[in-house]
Amino acid sequence: MTAVTVVSMDALRAWSLAALVGVLCLPAGAAAFPGDSAQGLVERMGTPASGYDEPPKVNLDDLRHGIRSQVRIHWMNVLCDPLQTGQSLQGVLVVLFGFDREALLNREKREGPIAIARWTELRSEREIFLGQISSEQFARLTTGMRAHWTTRSVTHHENPQRAYDLYTLRSRDGRLTAQMSYSDLEQVKEFPAPSDAVKPPTLNFWIQVEPVNPD
Repeated sequence: MTAVTVVSMDALRAWSLAALVGVLCLPAGAAAFPGDSAQGLVERMGTPASGYDEPPKVNLDDLRHGIRSQVRIHWMNVLCDPLQTGQSLQGVLVVLFGFDREALLNREKREGPIAIARWTELRSEREIFLGQISSEQFARLTTGMRAHWTTRSVTHHENPQRAYDLYTLRSRDGRLTAQMSYSDLEQVKEFPAPSDAVKPPTLNFWIQVEPVNPD
């Protein structure tokens, strides 16, 4: 059983856009990949924009009873290589981390009660990148990803307010699956403004990467 709030992709994109307004640029860094720890991202990108000056609190009782706690952490206005193709894109990186149960319970045995996890004890389980990219950048991305990814399907969606292509991908080693959405019409979807005074920028690209679920 997993303790986590389910958030739709549309809601996550809208939330990320609202959060993007007025945020200072952080140092550039490559994305982690599912299974990697949070330590590398924090070292490269600095403190997350979601307010975690230190790693989040952990409930060891939940872990002992098999409840997989997760936490969503994001970095704003960063350079990111979401498919690790060698091309960095600028945008928002949102990572869903799970607590490393074995590492935390072993540390509890050595040190006693634990209230806060370490960055090395958070493992990426799903990563979402959102950005505004040009058609040239998208063409380079799709060319560069062929060495490590296969395209399983492409679906075109079109209506008066929204036109975009939705791709499903699989890594060639079979470990990862991805969804990717791109629109050459300036934006994937019209998003609500975070306030009456400020309208968020439009984004026309997002990609979600996660491990392939075992059969």
